[in-house]
Amino acid sequence: MKYFFKYKYFLIAIAVIFIIALATVTMSSSPLYVTNEWSDTNAMFTMGRSLVDGMVPFRDLVDQRGPVLYGIFAVASLISSTTFHGLFVIELLNLIVVYYFTVLIIRIFLRDKNDESSAYLMAVIGPAVVVGTTAFEVGGSPEEFAFPIVLGFIYLALKWKNTKYHFKPWEFLFAGFGLFYLFWIKYSMLGALVVFFVYIGIDMLIHMEWKKMGVVVAMSSLGFLVPSVLLIGLFYNHHALHDLLHIYFGLNMDSYGTNTNLSLIHI
Repeated sequence: MKYFFKYKYFLIAIAVIFIIALATVTMSSSPLYVTNEWSDTNAMFTMGRSLVDGMVPFRDLVDQRGPVLYGIFAVASLISSTTFHGLFVIELLNLIVVYYFTVLIIRIFLRDKNDESSAYLMAVIGPAVVVGTTAFEVGGSPEEFAFPIVLGFIYLALKWKNTKYHFKPWEFLFAGFGLFYLFWIKYSMLGALVVFFVYIGIDMLIHMEWKKMGVVVAMSSLGFLVPSVLLIGLFYNHHALHDLLHIYFGLNMDSYGTNTNLSLIHI
Protein backbone atom coordinates (compact mmCIF):
# COMPACT_ATOMS: atom_id res chain seq x y z
CA MET A 1 0.00 0.00 0.00
CA LYS A 2 2.82 2.41 0.89
CA TYR A 3 4.50 1.62 -2.45
CA PHE A 4 1.23 2.30 -4.31
CA PHE A 5 0.88 5.76 -2.77
CA LYS A 6 4.45 6.66 -3.70
CA TYR A 7 3.87 5.38 -7.25
CA LYS A 8 0.56 7.24 -7.45
CA TYR A 9 2.12 10.58 -6.52
CA PHE A 10 5.00 9.93 -8.93
CA LEU A 11 2.50 9.47 -11.79
CA ILE A 12 0.58 12.58 -10.74
CA ALA A 13 3.83 14.55 -10.70
CA ILE A 14 4.63 13.38 -14.25
CA ALA A 15 1.12 14.34 -15.39
CA VAL A 16 1.35 17.81 -13.81
CA ILE A 17 4.75 18.43 -15.42
CA PHE A 18 3.25 17.43 -18.78
CA ILE A 19 0.29 19.78 -18.23
CA ILE A 20 2.61 22.68 -17.36
CA ALA A 21 4.69 22.02 -20.49
CA LEU A 22 1.54 21.72 -22.62
CA ALA A 23 0.13 24.98 -21.23
CA THR A 24 3.41 26.81 -21.72
CA VAL A 25 3.58 25.83 -25.38
CA THR A 26 -0.09 26.23 -26.35
CA MET A 27 -1.23 29.21 -24.26
CA SER A 28 -0.12 32.58 -25.57
CA SER A 29 -0.57 33.98 -22.05
CA SER A 30 2.49 31.98 -20.99
CA PRO A 31 5.93 33.61 -20.49
CA LEU A 32 6.99 31.89 -23.72
CA TYR A 33 4.94 34.41 -25.74
CA VAL A 34 5.28 38.19 -25.96
CA THR A 35 1.54 38.72 -25.60
CA ASN A 36 -1.88 37.19 -26.23
CA GLU A 37 -2.96 38.56 -29.61
CA TRP A 38 -6.57 37.36 -29.52
CA SER A 39 -8.83 40.42 -29.41
CA ASP A 40 -11.44 38.73 -27.20
CA THR A 41 -8.88 37.92 -24.50
CA ASN A 42 -7.59 41.49 -24.58
CA ALA A 43 -11.13 42.82 -24.26
CA MET A 44 -11.88 40.58 -21.27
CA PHE A 45 -8.56 41.46 -19.66
CA THR A 46 -9.42 45.15 -20.01
CA MET A 47 -12.79 44.43 -18.37
CA GLY A 48 -11.00 42.66 -15.51
CA ARG A 49 -8.53 45.50 -14.97
CA SER A 50 -11.35 48.04 -15.10
CA LEU A 51 -13.21 46.07 -12.44
CA VAL A 52 -10.15 46.27 -10.18
CA ASP A 53 -9.95 50.03 -10.87
CA GLY A 54 -13.51 50.49 -9.63
CA MET A 55 -15.44 50.53 -12.89
CA VAL A 56 -18.66 48.54 -13.17
CA PRO A 57 -19.14 46.06 -16.04
CA PHE A 58 -22.09 46.81 -18.34
CA ARG A 59 -22.52 50.26 -16.80
CA ASP A 60 -19.13 51.80 -17.59
CA LEU A 61 -17.75 49.26 -20.08
CA VAL A 62 -19.76 46.96 -22.32
CA ASP A 63 -18.80 43.45 -23.39
CA GLN A 64 -21.13 40.55 -24.10
CA ARG A 65 -19.67 37.94 -21.74
CA GLY A 66 -20.70 37.29 -18.15
CA PRO A 67 -19.62 39.05 -14.93
CA VAL A 68 -18.04 35.94 -13.39
CA LEU A 69 -15.65 35.78 -16.35
CA TYR A 70 -14.65 39.38 -15.68
CA GLY A 71 -14.03 38.39 -12.07
CA ILE A 72 -11.59 35.72 -13.28
CA PHE A 73 -9.75 38.27 -15.40
CA ALA A 74 -9.78 40.74 -12.49
CA VAL A 75 -7.92 38.17 -10.37
CA ALA A 76 -5.50 37.68 -13.28
CA SER A 77 -4.85 41.43 -13.40
CA LEU A 78 -4.15 41.47 -9.65
CA ILE A 79 -1.38 38.93 -10.24
CA SER A 80 0.00 40.96 -13.15
CA SER A 81 -1.71 44.05 -14.54
CA THR A 82 0.71 44.64 -17.43
CA THR A 83 1.15 41.10 -18.78
CA PHE A 84 -1.00 38.00 -19.29
CA HIS A 85 1.12 35.96 -16.85
CA GLY A 86 -1.59 36.17 -14.19
CA LEU A 87 -4.07 34.75 -16.69
CA PHE A 88 -1.61 31.98 -17.45
CA VAL A 89 -1.53 30.99 -13.76
CA ILE A 90 -5.34 30.82 -13.66
CA GLU A 91 -5.50 28.88 -16.94
CA LEU A 92 -2.94 26.42 -15.58
CA LEU A 93 -5.02 25.89 -12.41
CA ASN A 94 -8.05 25.44 -14.66
CA LEU A 95 -6.26 22.63 -16.53
CA ILE A 96 -5.32 20.99 -13.22
CA VAL A 97 -9.02 20.90 -12.27
CA VAL A 98 -9.82 19.44 -15.71
CA TYR A 99 -7.16 16.78 -15.06
CA TYR A 100 -8.70 15.98 -11.64
CA PHE A 101 -12.20 15.42 -13.02
CA THR A 102 -10.81 13.39 -15.93
CA VAL A 103 -9.09 11.10 -13.40
CA LEU A 104 -12.41 10.60 -11.59
CA ILE A 105 -14.23 9.80 -14.84
CA ILE A 106 -11.59 7.33 -16.04
CA ARG A 107 -11.60 5.53 -12.68
CA ILE A 108 -15.31 4.81 -13.13
CA PHE A 109 -14.61 2.96 -16.38
CA LEU A 110 -11.61 0.98 -15.17
CA ARG A 111 -12.37 -2.73 -15.06
CA ASP A 112 -9.73 -3.47 -12.45
CA LYS A 113 -10.71 -1.26 -9.54
CA ASN A 114 -7.61 -2.36 -7.63
CA ASP A 115 -5.29 -0.87 -10.23
CA GLU A 116 -6.20 2.76 -10.70
CA SER A 117 -2.64 3.96 -11.36
CA SER A 118 -3.17 4.07 -15.13
CA ALA A 119 -5.89 6.69 -14.69
CA TYR A 120 -3.34 9.24 -13.47
CA LEU A 121 -1.47 9.15 -16.77
CA MET A 122 -4.45 8.59 -19.07
CA ALA A 123 -6.19 11.65 -17.59
CA VAL A 124 -3.82 14.08 -19.34
CA ILE A 125 -6.15 13.61 -22.31
CA GLY A 126 -8.55 16.03 -20.56
CA PRO A 127 -6.22 19.07 -20.61
CA ALA A 128 -5.07 18.05 -24.11
CA VAL A 129 -8.67 18.17 -25.36
CA VAL A 130 -9.14 21.65 -23.83
CA VAL A 131 -6.16 23.20 -25.62
CA GLY A 132 -6.96 21.29 -28.81
CA THR A 133 -10.52 22.51 -29.32
CA THR A 134 -11.35 25.31 -31.77
CA ALA A 135 -13.13 27.24 -28.99
CA PHE A 136 -9.82 27.46 -27.11
CA GLU A 137 -8.27 29.81 -29.69
CA VAL A 138 -4.99 30.79 -27.97
CA GLY A 139 -6.32 30.81 -24.41
CA GLY A 140 -8.75 32.81 -22.31
CA SER A 141 -12.09 31.85 -23.87
CA PRO A 142 -15.28 31.34 -21.81
CA GLU A 143 -15.41 27.74 -23.05
CA GLU A 144 -11.99 27.07 -21.55
CA PHE A 145 -13.13 28.08 -18.07
CA ALA A 146 -16.45 26.27 -18.48
CA PHE A 147 -14.79 22.95 -19.31
CA PRO A 148 -14.08 21.84 -15.69
CA ILE A 149 -17.72 22.40 -14.74
CA VAL A 150 -18.99 20.40 -17.70
CA LEU A 151 -16.58 17.57 -16.81
CA GLY A 152 -17.73 17.74 -13.19
CA PHE A 153 -21.34 17.27 -14.30
CA ILE A 154 -20.37 14.37 -16.56
CA TYR A 155 -18.71 12.75 -13.54
CA LEU A 156 -21.80 13.31 -11.39
CA ALA A 157 -24.04 11.82 -14.10
CA LEU A 158 -21.85 8.72 -14.38
CA LYS A 159 -21.70 8.39 -10.61
CA TRP A 160 -25.49 8.71 -10.43
CA LYS A 161 -25.84 5.94 -13.01
CA ASN A 162 -23.57 3.61 -11.00
CA THR A 163 -24.50 4.43 -7.41
CA LYS A 164 -27.99 5.90 -7.83
CA TYR A 165 -28.93 7.59 -4.59
CA HIS A 166 -25.64 7.30 -2.69
CA PHE A 167 -24.99 10.99 -3.08
CA LYS A 168 -23.93 13.45 -0.40
CA PRO A 169 -25.90 16.73 -0.15
CA TRP A 170 -22.75 18.81 -0.69
CA GLU A 171 -22.35 17.23 -4.14
CA PHE A 172 -25.59 18.85 -5.25
CA LEU A 173 -24.54 22.07 -3.55
CA PHE A 174 -21.50 21.89 -5.84
CA ALA A 175 -23.80 21.18 -8.80
CA GLY A 176 -25.85 24.27 -7.99
CA PHE A 177 -22.72 26.38 -7.71
CA GLY A 178 -21.50 24.98 -11.04
CA LEU A 179 -24.81 26.07 -12.56
CA PHE A 180 -24.26 29.56 -11.12
CA TYR A 181 -20.68 29.68 -12.39
CA LEU A 182 -21.57 28.69 -15.94
CA PHE A 183 -24.75 30.77 -16.07
CA TRP A 184 -22.85 33.96 -15.25
CA ILE A 185 -19.93 33.18 -17.58
CA LYS A 186 -21.91 32.40 -20.73
CA TYR A 187 -25.46 31.15 -20.25
CA SER A 188 -25.69 29.78 -23.79
CA MET A 189 -23.46 26.88 -22.63
CA LEU A 190 -25.96 25.59 -20.04
CA GLY A 191 -27.33 22.76 -22.18
CA ALA A 192 -25.26 19.90 -20.73
CA LEU A 193 -26.03 20.99 -17.16
CA VAL A 194 -29.76 21.18 -17.82
CA VAL A 195 -29.65 17.67 -19.32
CA PHE A 196 -28.03 16.40 -16.10
CA PHE A 197 -30.78 17.81 -13.86
CA VAL A 198 -33.52 16.54 -16.22
CA TYR A 199 -31.88 13.08 -16.25
CA ILE A 200 -31.74 12.65 -12.49
CA GLY A 201 -35.13 14.34 -12.04
CA ILE A 202 -36.85 11.86 -14.35
CA ASP A 203 -35.03 8.98 -12.65
CA MET A 204 -36.25 10.04 -9.20
CA LEU A 205 -39.78 10.59 -10.48
CA ILE A 206 -39.89 7.08 -11.95
CA HIS A 207 -38.70 5.55 -8.66
CA MET A 208 -40.78 7.99 -6.56
CA GLU A 209 -37.80 9.10 -4.48
CA TRP A 210 -39.59 12.20 -3.13
CA LYS A 211 -37.32 12.79 -0.14
CA LYS A 212 -34.18 12.49 -2.25
CA MET A 213 -35.69 14.82 -4.82
CA GLY A 214 -36.39 17.40 -2.12
CA VAL A 215 -32.74 17.29 -1.02
CA VAL A 216 -31.50 17.58 -4.62
CA VAL A 217 -33.76 20.56 -5.38
CA ALA A 218 -32.97 22.31 -2.08
CA MET A 219 -29.18 21.92 -2.24
CA SER A 220 -28.93 22.69 -5.96
CA SER A 221 -31.11 25.77 -5.57
CA LEU A 222 -29.03 26.92 -2.61
CA GLY A 223 -25.79 26.54 -4.58
CA PHE A 224 -27.21 28.54 -7.50
CA LEU A 225 -29.39 31.16 -5.85
CA VAL A 226 -27.20 32.37 -2.95
CA PRO A 227 -24.21 33.50 -5.08
CA SER A 228 -26.57 34.72 -7.82
CA VAL A 229 -28.47 36.92 -5.37
CA LEU A 230 -25.17 38.29 -4.03
CA LEU A 231 -23.98 39.07 -7.57
CA ILE A 232 -27.27 40.74 -8.51
CA GLY A 233 -27.15 42.66 -5.24
CA LEU A 234 -23.71 44.04 -6.11
CA PHE A 235 -24.99 45.36 -9.44
CA TYR A 236 -28.11 46.78 -7.79
CA ASN A 237 -25.97 48.52 -5.15
CA HIS A 238 -23.92 50.16 -7.93
CA HIS A 239 -27.03 51.20 -9.89
CA ALA A 240 -26.08 48.86 -12.72
CA LEU A 241 -28.72 46.11 -12.49
CA HIS A 242 -30.63 47.40 -15.51
CA ASP A 243 -27.40 47.50 -17.52
CA LEU A 244 -26.59 43.91 -16.53
CA LEU A 245 -30.02 42.61 -17.52
CA HIS A 246 -30.26 44.70 -20.68
CA ILE A 247 -26.82 43.84 -22.08
CA TYR A 248 -26.03 40.36 -20.75
CA PHE A 249 -29.48 39.00 -21.53
CA GLY A 250 -31.29 41.41 -23.85
CA LEU A 251 -28.57 42.42 -26.30
CA ASN A 252 -26.93 39.01 -26.19
CA MET A 253 -30.17 37.32 -27.22
CA ASP A 254 -30.63 39.81 -30.04
CA SER A 255 -27.04 39.42 -31.24
CA TYR A 256 -26.90 35.57 -31.42
CA GLY A 257 -26.84 34.57 -35.04
CA THR A 258 -25.84 38.07 -36.21
CA ASN A 259 -22.51 39.76 -36.74
CA THR A 260 -23.13 42.30 -34.02
CA ASN A 261 -19.97 43.01 -32.03
CA LEU A 262 -20.57 44.32 -28.54
CA SER A 263 -16.99 43.89 -27.50
CA LEU A 264 -15.68 46.62 -25.23
CA ILE A 265 -17.70 49.76 -25.69
CA HIS A 266 -16.75 52.47 -23.23
CA ILE A 267 -19.79 54.33 -21.94
